[in-house]
Parts: sequence; C-alpha cells; structure tokens
Amino acid sequence: MKIVKYNKKNSHTSKNPPSYPNEMMVKIFSSKNYSNTRIKSSSKNKVLEIGSFSGNNLRYFVENGFKTYGIEINQKLIDLGKKNLKRLNIKPPLIKIGTNTKIPFKNKFFDTLVSINTIHYNSGKEIHDALKEYKRVLKPGGVLYLETIGKKHFAFGKKINHLSYKSNLKDFRKNHIFGYFDDKTQLKKILNNYFNKVEIFEKFEKTNVSLHFYIAMCK
Repeated sequence: MKIVKYNKKNSHTSKNPPSYPNEMMVKIFSSKNYSNTRIKSSSKNKVLEIGSFSGNNLRYFVENGFKTYGIEINQKLIDLGKKNLKRLNIKPPLIKIGTNTKIPFKNKFFDTLVSINTIHYNSGKEIHDALKEYKRVLKPGGVLYLETIGKKHFAFGKKINHLSYKSNLKDFRKNHIFGYFDDKTQLKKILNNYFNKVEIFEKFEKTNVSLHFYIAMCK
C-alpha cells in the first residue's frame, strides 16, 4: 500500500477539521498482524464510510486505490468534507446524504463498509435496523469495520433500556439517547446475528479523560 507522510500542514489544526485517518482502522486494514479478516486495496473494492464528516478516513481509501464512497446526514457536512479533501489536493469521492438506517445505495453494492463512532447515534431497535442496512448493502463475504464507544469511555452514561443510554456528554448531545453496548460480549452476540465471522478488539487512550472503544471486524 502507498505510504503517506502526514505533517502539520495536512493533519488536524485548530483552523481545519480532522484530516488524519483513524489510526486503528489504518493498522487493521494495512497489516495482517491486527486482524484475521483481510481486505484488498483495489479499484474494484468498493468501500463506503458511514458518517464521512471531514473526509479524513475517505482520504485513506482514495489514496490507496479503493473505489470510495461516503454518506453524511446533511449537505452542510458533505460540503465540509469535500472542502477539506480539496484543501489536501485530494479529489472528493461521491458523498451522498444518508444515515445508518437509510443508506442510498442498492443491495450488495459494497465490498467494505466502515462505521466509526456513528452507530451509537441510533438506539434500541434502530441499532438492529442499522446493522440490517449495513448487511443489505454489503456483498456476500463483504467486510464491516465498526468502532463504537466502550463502557470505560467518559461519555458512557446511565442505561435506560436495551441499547439505550443517557450520555455523560455535556454539549449539544446531552439529551440524546445513545445506542451504547453493555460490553464487548453483547456487541459480539448482536453482530453474530448478522455476520458469520466477528472479531472484537478494544482500544484505550489515556488523556485528561478516559477514551475506550470497541472495534469489530465482521464478514
């Protein structure tokens, strides 16, 4: 795969949105040391990111020769991502308006689907609706990379019901009900309803706050 050097000019700054791809995603997709589930870098490999935001993850796929697509919840966020990619001299791929539960592509269209910290914006039954939608647009044998907040994350809050949590976030999302998973065992059990092969990993980051994520590779 192409090795890209990132620096202060092309990564995140106070004036620019995130531009560096998710580190764990890059590790898993670029090395066989992290996961038994492999994907090939190829223009024939169609990859979709759910919630493409600033295009920082789309960047990785474009630069490594994938046929790349994205979805975001509104045109404002799509424009933000396109503008950021153009700033990096990267031609933006096709990005459409869509959500976890309404992906505007036909059945069995993608080889790879990426969902990083987006599925938990739905909750309860909608988590299952989202996973059904992910499965719908993936080809047989297609790969899902999913990352979501773990129970030791500072934002993880009080449980209301099945796959429904209040968050500890104090910003504009404070009244939103999130679809957090009780633990990685529950996450794997639910994913096994939709995928034959599921690997679960965890990621911890030590900063001024606790950052904890579950990561799943599904096929």
